Amino acid sequence: MAKALDVPVKEFFEFEHFEEEMVNVKTIQELLEGAGEEKLRLVYKVVKAMLQ
Repeated sequence: MAKALDVPVKEFFEFEHFEEEMVNVKTIQELLEGAGEEKLRLVYKVVKAMLQ
């Protein structure tokens, strides 16, 4: 999954940053801005799988 998302594996296990900032829809939208279609499709699949 890390390779597909092009992020280091450690990103999946570091949660300290969530304690520092509020996570809401706006924050998530800001993270998604500028993401290409391929990454957006992958994010959609991951989120959909987590919420079902």
